[in-house]
Amino acid sequence: MKIISLRYIMKNSRGENLEDSYTTFLLGSNAISSHLQSQLTELRVGHHQTITLPKGVEDADDDFSFEITLTAIRDPTPAELHAGRYLAPTKIHLLSGFLGAGKTTAIEQASQYLQKQNIPIAVITNDQGDRLVDGSRFLHLGVPSREVSGGCLCCNFNTLEENIGLLTTATRPTMVFAEAVGSCTDLIATVLKPLLDQHPEWQPTISVLADAQLLDASIHDPTIRYIYQKQLEEAQVLMITRGEGFPGQWKKEVRARFPGKTILFHNSYKEADIIRWLDTLESLPPRPALPSLDIDYDVYAEGEARLAWLDQELAVDSEQAANHLVTALHDKLEKENFPVRRLKFWQTPTTLLINARVQTDRLTLMQIVADAIAETTTLYQCDIRTITYNCFQPTYPKPQHRIA
Repeated sequence: MKIISLRYIMKNSRGENLEDSYTTFLLGSNAISSHLQSQLTELRVGHHQTITLPKGVEDADDDFSFEITLTAIRDPTPAELHAGRYLAPTKIHLLSGFLGAGKTTAIEQASQYLQKQNIPIAVITNDQGDRLVDGSRFLHLGVPSREVSGGCLCCNFNTLEENIGLLTTATRPTMVFAEAVGSCTDLIATVLKPLLDQHPEWQPTISVLADAQLLDASIHDPTIRYIYQKQLEEAQVLMITRGEGFPGQWKKEVRARFPGKTILFHNSYKEADIIRWLDTLESLPPRPALPSLDIDYDVYAEGEARLAWLDQELAVDSEQAANHLVTALHDKLEKENFPVRRLKFWQTPTTLLINARVQTDRLTLMQIVADAIAETTTLYQCDIRTITYNCFQPTYPKPQHRIA
């Protein structure tokens, strides 16, 4: 972090001097225009440069130019940061990884650790559906959070950008964790690079979580496997979960398979692993130069289309019945042995929210859930009523921005 002091002469499109003044700001903060900061090419005292703010950018009503001279560069003092005089740049930690890899658990455990350290954070959850267990989960934990629903982060970049802005303005978090839906990839080109391009005051990173059991497995359909491999390919930090019990030689082989990547063998329930991950993120460069993926969107879309999504909120008048329904649904999906089966539940005294993501067609998934409900109502002679319901398969991914 650097405190920059500079003199500037501001002119309009007619060459008229509007201001001749000095300013001091934390590089990367939102104290001055992010578009102007992105044009600072050198950081040395005495450097002269002209930077511009075109009409229409950041609500500018004319073409403005700024003749600047850097007059001082220094580190902020602890007292300045503590007083909030200069706001540190917000770090945006993107999390990717396939369904069930442990992304939400990692964020949850990191959030609880950081809250104990009185470090302000925020969370953005994401899903193809529009009724999310994770949103309720972080609200319950008292973590400021927002949702990007109805599609992946890359197809909803504008909503993601808006939510980051709202959270940073409202709560001034040191970091924002943004979890991509488990079937999403190509985040470098469609999220990280657009963030770097449009918001130099934010510092994005990308961690990809991968279940150790799946690194060498071939249980997925080839198109789903394609998505999984692309997620691994774009990892800045690759976190291998559920790797306890694997021999040291296997871990050496994993490191050799992913040269140039930071590899962490990670258990989110171990505080030491959470601290190591956070320290790793802190050490990453503020503007990472990561290559965009070479990706076949037709294969990507076909892989997503082989997964069924179900979001169903139920009114259940018996806690015992709700517990049984959770178990019954788990058992039925286990019996079918679908290659991908991910369930999340959020239970209150009167309702049960189900998020199911399964490698099957939507009609099959709908029938399995209906059978579990019918079994429960018969066994407990209770009333189970649907409040909200949505079952679908993802449509073709269409990123709002992509920087190759």
